[in-house]
Amino acid sequence: MATYTGSGGMFTVLGKYVSWFFQLEAINSATTPGTSKGLDRIQAELYSVMKASTALRAIYDSDSPNFRNQRAQITANQQRIRARINSVIRSHVSDEISAAANLSAADLLAELKRQMQRDSEAVDRNSVTMSSISAAASNVSDAVVISRITDISGTTNEMVQADHHTIKVLRDSKTDGATEGSETLEWRSETADSAVTFRPLYELGTNGNRITNGDFESTSSGAIVGWTKVSTTASITAVSTTDAVVFGSTGLQFSATGSAASYRIEQYFSALATSLKPGTLYALGLMVKGDWTTGNATATVGIVGTGYSSSVIQFSTPPASLTRKTLWIPLPNTYPEDDLRLVIRWSGSPAAGAHLWGDGGAPGEPAEKDGVAVAAFPGATRLNRGSDPDRWDFTTTNDGGGIFQSYFTRYHTPGARIALPSSTSGSCPDTLVTS
Repeated sequence: MATYTGSGGMFTVLGKYVSWFFQLEAINSATTPGTSKGLDRIQAELYSVMKASTALRAIYDSDSPNFRNQRAQITANQQRIRARINSVIRSHVSDEISAAANLSAADLLAELKRQMQRDSEAVDRNSVTMSSISAAASNVSDAVVISRITDISGTTNEMVQADHHTIKVLRDSKTDGATEGSETLEWRSETADSAVTFRPLYELGTNGNRITNGDFESTSSGAIVGWTKVSTTASITAVSTTDAVVFGSTGLQFSATGSAASYRIEQYFSALATSLKPGTLYALGLMVKGDWTTGNATATVGIVGTGYSSSVIQFSTPPASLTRKTLWIPLPNTYPEDDLRLVIRWSGSPAAGAHLWGDGGAPGEPAEKDGVAVAAFPGATRLNRGSDPDRWDFTTTNDGGGIFQSYFTRYHTPGARIALPSSTSGSCPDTLVTS
């Protein structure tokens, strides 16, 4: 077992290197809280003062290479510190793994995290938050975008950085001729160099949709193909009425008989169109509408199964128009595939003649970037690019309160960054970060 703290402990040694790294970072760009002006800020302030004068601008231009050289030297020294940090970690985890010398930087940190979890060790935590998503007032479509910063275990992902995120339509059907299900959205954040493009999750079998007949278009002898009806007292059918249809020509309809009961249809994961991957986050959306009396019944949509912590949404007030309901489905590394199932249930005492309608059941994998997951679902009105594309905005924050955690999530070797186990009072505390 690795020694984490105390004389010669791994984090005792790492603390010195992390301290030196951030001292250099403060000189370079002053990105860490409470530091003095860095080279980036000094150069920017010099430029703002000297740009108006031709003579002063010439002096500024002649000094610019000096700034570049200083940054290059600092960056080189930071890279040496990263290498030393990897060496320290490698020497400690190799006590248990003889192959540690051959592990990549990413695999090395993954092994460090595994050992820390096993030994109940943790660094000090960063506080991470996310705002709600705001749809632009000018949006033409009624598409819904959802976001998440927690992993499949429900733990907030400390890889998330402080940022402003914007999602907008990049290709649509009207302007670009994109077919339904192949429209493209673009996700940009202010601090990232590159954008992520992704497609909305449709019910039409596109973009990794995992439901069989999620659009309720396919029927056989009156039964909805792919779905098992678990009820004998309700009429559950595919209908073509405008109450039920958003996509295609038919949608789902529950019709109450007046008997208190639980009406439901379901499909088992083992029978889904495409198998789901363990340890993966999925998003699910369903368009729903109802006309029952509020409080008389409850609609439930989600994933249930023996040994699985259910992921469901419930509502007892029926939407007066077809409305998108969404939820996240964190699938654990192991799950009871033979019993896990997607359920649409209507329970309680809806009056005879009351209805629950649904269409466009669309589950799939979200787009992910820097610890944030995003999924988009279409509505009744198609996505619009046009001259003023449909847009959604949200922000994330990270207080950088954990110095070890901030280093490993943001500054360590690119491609090998990781969020270590953390707590509000870590057993490997930031007080070890000393020079």
